[in-house]
Amino acid sequence: MLIFGGSQGAPPINLAVIDAMQEFNKRNYQVVIVTGPKRYENVLDRLTTQPADNVRILPYIENMPEVLAKTSAIVSRAGATSIAEITALGIPSILVPSPYVTGDHQTKNAQSLVDAGAA
Repeated sequence: MLIFGGSQGAPPINLAVIDAMQEFNKRNYQVVIVTGPKRYENVLDRLTTQPADNVRILPYIENMPEVLAKTSAIVSRAGATSIAEITALGIPSILVPSPYVTGDHQTKNAQSLVDAGAA
């Protein structure tokens, strides 16, 4: 599972990850969490449960196409580039549109998948 909040990260997603760490540690699948470069240290500092061997926390992913090719599920923001990559590869996803973007375009991006029968 890949969890990320876009290239800059997303504090609400990062907080949810921190809260869910004990559950991730119990799972028998890999969880890759991308915090965003500016939020990486903050996430590590706030962890009350250290990640198990199946969990990796990263500030940024340079080789996103390679990582996506190995990903079976995604939780992410609903930016246009993210959605394009996710849909091109057919990866099941949970999209969390940012309420802080111009014209609420991420909600519209996610809605386009609903309208196309892909959600």
